[in-house]
Order: sequence, then structure tokens, then C-alpha cells
Amino acid sequence: MSRLIWSFLLICSLLSKCLDARAFGGFGDNRNFRGGGRRYIASFRQNLFHIRSTAKLFSYSPITRTHVIISPASPIIYGDYHYYWEGHHVYTTQKPDKCDYQIIDKDKELRNITFANGTRPAIITFGCAEYTYCCGLECCTGLSQLEEGLFLIGVSLAVLFLAVITVLLDKCKKRTTKRFNLPRSTPEVQELTPSAPNATNKVTTLFKKVVSIFSSRVNYFTRI
Repeated sequence: MSRLIWSFLLICSLLSKCLDARAFGGFGDNRNFRGGGRRYIASFRQNLFHIRSTAKLFSYSPITRTHVIISPASPIIYGDYHYYWEGHHVYTTQKPDKCDYQIIDKDKELRNITFANGTRPAIITFGCAEYTYCCGLECCTGLSQLEEGLFLIGVSLAVLFLAVITVLLDKCKKRTTKRFNLPRSTPEVQELTPSAPNATNKVTTLFKKVVSIFSSRVNYFTRI
């Protein structure tokens, strides 16, 4: 039973670490605290500010030293995604779920982008298909963090429940076997012991005397 408890605690510990890692951006150095692959985000920024891309998307303002978006409604196509600047998202049936990527100070070049009126876009939006969830600038497949956590907790509880039931059934089986395998008490048999020889001899002697007396009486009466 102690092994069972320790196994359950180990599962709970691994589950806690998994949820903590997911909450702070995943495992290792390839994830940031907003989720999504850092390499992919870095690659997106490099493509966005490539010489060819920059000429089509931005016009440089020497006064503000920022890149001004030429056509905010036009999507940025990169990989399998269509990215939109804040306020210009276009919904599609293939990817109906809208995702918002928050632009922060760590995004460097993205902080130097403005609209024509001088305001900075705070988010970049894109769409994800059903049964996927937002993951940085990508769409990740699988369960959401909450669903994954609930699923792992459910599996852990199910394993614990089955283990407890197995232990209880095993104990019940042992008790039942012990009860029905008790040595059976043999019924006491009272043996009929023969009468003592002296008693038999007395009966025989008495019978002979009775017969003798009876015979003598018969003879007596026959003589008369």
C-alpha cells in the first residue's frame, strides 16, 4: 500500500511540474513565457524586416525613426499563416479562432512599427483551426493547458482508484480462502466396546441355573 501512495505522489509531482512549465512557456530554451517557439518568432521578425519585405510593408520615417505600415489591412503571409495588424483581423472558415500576439519590449523591431497616425500596434492577430490553440505566433495541436491538466489528473485518480480496488479485492480473496480452508473437525465416533467378560459369564451362569431349576421342576411333576 505504501508503494501505491508513493507512486501516486510521484504522478502528482510530475503533473505539477508539467503544468508549471506550460504556464511559463514550456520546456527548455525554445519557448518564451507567452508560449510558442522562440526560433519561429525570431524567424518571423527576420522575414518581416528582410529587405524585400520591408520595402513592401513599411515606409521609413526619419523623423520618428520608425517603420510606418503602408497598408494595415493587408495580411503578412508567412509560413501557413496570415498575420494582421491590430484592428484589421479577417476571419476565415478554415481558421475561425482568433489569436492575439502581444507585442512587448522584448520584441525589439516590432516596437519600432507604427501606423500612419503615429500609434503603435499592440498586438498581431492570426487565425487557428479548430482543435488547436494559440501558441505564440503559431497554432499548437493537442489539448489546452486546462484540459490537459484535468485529463492528467483524471488519469492519475483512475489509476489510484483501480490500484486501491485491486488491493482490496486481493485482501478479500485471501480472507475468503483462509476461511474456507480451515481444517474440518471430524465428528466424534463413539465406538461400541464389547461388554466385559465377567458380565457375560454371569449372565450365562444365571441362565444355566434357571434352565436347571426349570428342568428339575418338570421332572418332579412328571414323576408324580
